[in-house]
Amino acid sequence: MADAQPKPFNNQHKLPRLPVPTLDETCERYLKWVRPLVGDDAFAATSAELDRFRTDPEQGPKLQQLLVEYDEATAFGSYVEEFWSDAYLVPDDSVVLNLNPFFLLADDPTPARSEQVLRATSLVYSSLKFVSSLQLGLCEPDVWRGTPLCMAQFAQMFGTARIPHDERDEMKVSPSPTHVVVLCRNQFYFFDALWPTGELGITEEDLEFNIRSILSDRESDDEPVGLLTTESRKRWAVHRQHLEALSDNNQAIAEIIDSACFILCLDTSKVHTTLAEACGNML
Repeated sequence: MADAQPKPFNNQHKLPRLPVPTLDETCERYLKWVRPLVGDDAFAATSAELDRFRTDPEQGPKLQQLLVEYDEATAFGSYVEEFWSDAYLVPDDSVVLNLNPFFLLADDPTPARSEQVLRATSLVYSSLKFVSSLQLGLCEPDVWRGTPLCMAQFAQMFGTARIPHDERDEMKVSPSPTHVVVLCRNQFYFFDALWPTGELGITEEDLEFNIRSILSDRESDDEPVGLLTTESRKRWAVHRQHLEALSDNNQAIAEIIDSACFILCLDTSKVHTTLAEACGNML
């Protein structure tokens, strides 16, 4: 059983708060960032305006004091955390390309294991073992050269969904996800993989069987609902609210997808011969 304080987060109380830079430090950093972007005349004008800003009691010094007071009052470990989250969750742009990163994995060095099912099985099984270790509180906290690193984001790595709303998206976290969702030919499937206690509840052989069974199901959906997530936030919010209002079953399906450990996409498109083609498919 996990301790009251899961091991991955044992060092959180040792982390220092992010220091608030002085007004002069902020102004100097701003000039350093601006310098490569503007010509000499524009930079001179910017420097003069910044000097007025930092010396006017009703501008720079007043804002600096408000920032210090905000930092002292906030419960976050960083005065930029709330604003950083807003930078991702508030814009109305489509998350595709603008906000969602992706990466491509190299082929398995063992040719026989580069087959889709075996590769997917290996990656999913390894991921599930990591999910289990997090839920059981067994992971060691990260340390860099003796200095503890923040582990807060590990609590949102799995079982997390971005829920669209009209003004700001919501990061919805399921504290103990137990299932995996698979997307194949525009159809959604799911199966349980962890016990409610967090222990791994599936073997690698069973996982391979599940993936092969999903691929062998020839059903497909000509109306790919997943495409709606590529809309702007407000349009996607309207579409999702409409879908959930249609039936309780739609609400239950959305909850299953939202609360999954993660989603495995079994892409059936052609093999991509160039990096550009592969990246285009990911987007």
